Amino acid sequence: MLVEGQDIAQPPAGAVVRIDVYSHHIKVTRFNRRIKDALLVYCRDIAQYGLKKVGRRFVKAMLRVFVGVTKDREEFHFHVNQLGEVIRHLGNSGIPERQIHMVRHRLYEPVEVEFDYIDKRDARDYQEPIIDYIVEDGKIKVVTLDPGRGKTFIALRAMNILETRVFFNIKAMYIEKWIADAKEAFNLKKGDLMVVKGSSHLKRLIDLAKAGELEAKIILCSNMTFYKYLKDFEYWREDMLELGYGCLPGDFFETLGVGLRVIDEVHQDFHLNFRQDLYTHVPKTLSLSGTLESDDAFINRMYEIMFPHDQRYKGNTRDIYIGVEALFYTFWNVDEKIRYVNKAMKSYSHILFEQSVMKNKPVLKQYVDMVADITQDRYVDVRQKGQKMVIFQATVDLCTITAKELQRRHPTLKVTRYVSEDDYEEMLECDIIVSTLKSLGTAIDVPGLRVALLTDGLGSRQANLQCMGRLRRMKDYPDVTPEFLYLVCSDIEKHRTYHEKKKDVFRGRVVYHREIMTQYKLT
Repeated sequence: MLVEGQDIAQPPAGAVVRIDVYSHHIKVTRFNRRIKDALLVYCRDIAQYGLKKVGRRFVKAMLRVFVGVTKDREEFHFHVNQLGEVIRHLGNSGIPERQIHMVRHRLYEPVEVEFDYIDKRDARDYQEPIIDYIVEDGKIKVVTLDPGRGKTFIALRAMNILETRVFFNIKAMYIEKWIADAKEAFNLKKGDLMVVKGSSHLKRLIDLAKAGELEAKIILCSNMTFYKYLKDFEYWREDMLELGYGCLPGDFFETLGVGLRVIDEVHQDFHLNFRQDLYTHVPKTLSLSGTLESDDAFINRMYEIMFPHDQRYKGNTRDIYIGVEALFYTFWNVDEKIRYVNKAMKSYSHILFEQSVMKNKPVLKQYVDMVADITQDRYVDVRQKGQKMVIFQATVDLCTITAKELQRRHPTLKVTRYVSEDDYEEMLECDIIVSTLKSLGTAIDVPGLRVALLTDGLGSRQANLQCMGRLRRMKDYPDVTPEFLYLVCSDIEKHRTYHEKKKDVFRGRVVYHREIMTQYKLT
């Protein structure tokens, strides 16, 4: 039985469980032990398994479950797109649909705002239909677009048309970027944009909204701040209000009057992002990503739950402008000199590789010299004004060492290391940037980037695409092909395996993909 409205005091006769249906999630409550056991069985099917460290050993274990559940196991939250699955599972467990008390909650009217849009750029031909797709009716919108195709521009243009308060739930490291992008798109007055980092900020935000004093048109919230909010609810339930939170998660977006929730790079921290939906009731959500293709079949299944293919934008065209080269080098007796296998996990680790290299001073010098020589040959000797290079390494320590050596070799160029504690604006002004994939591998654009060199052994499909995607078309030098270079040690089997995978991942996405046998020999 499906009842429209906010609540029903008395459930229909014979009901043994209640399901509340919201915009993005369902809430299952008021059930007996038999139904609880059935729900726990269902949860095992949406659990991700992998290796977990127990003492000194790694054992197969349940790593995370894509469900929201209170500590007392009296309230379960699933994605709204799982409603049919949950009903069928309960039916197979002996609970027919007629015994389910279902209540569908209407959406509220969000706060209307007016943006002073100042971006004079015209939308490109392929961007217009994406903007239309976001603005048209529909609660769940997801845009997967190759890096450099203007996801940020599209999102901001759609926001201007929708004219509603927007809540960004993003990694803290992307907040500065979105502040800069918002200021380029809108003439923002004091109070139009608000940043939320930490529970005290979130509580203050809710208090402002309840007092009718919230003026922000754009709210940028760190995803870990919001995740703690959800975790506090799961532990305390309604008692969380005594902690100073002015509302429960299910009422959050209505309390704030939000009309659009945005998640950037939704594939990152995906379990966290999925769990956000399990407490979301909002007129529209927009999720952005360069790719929703994982090497993990289970994650692809979760992508399909959160973003069914029939709800995704399908008119994407591919912009092919990057050249790729694999630079092979040799390493004599590498297995005796360098540690690169995590024995407990039985997997390749480039962090271990770099740590081992740094412990061997002669090898370290050869390795850094190789990177510096490639930088000289592929960037410094051919660079033109405004063109830049980024070098990706696995550890902060090696980034520091490499940056210092490049600074010594190129005193007339601006060379920097860029990791979490380094200055974002300063990095954008530099010619050569040495960074990690975590710091610069996703979502951050470096204007004028001509060359990207990946030294990190990398097998992930998504990570490879995101890393390569830091390169953009060079507007000031349209005849220059941006280059993505990556190192391959021919004496390490996993490097050769990752190279073959890159050939598959990049096929149909790049101008060319070449193999270069260099003369570098580490001993």
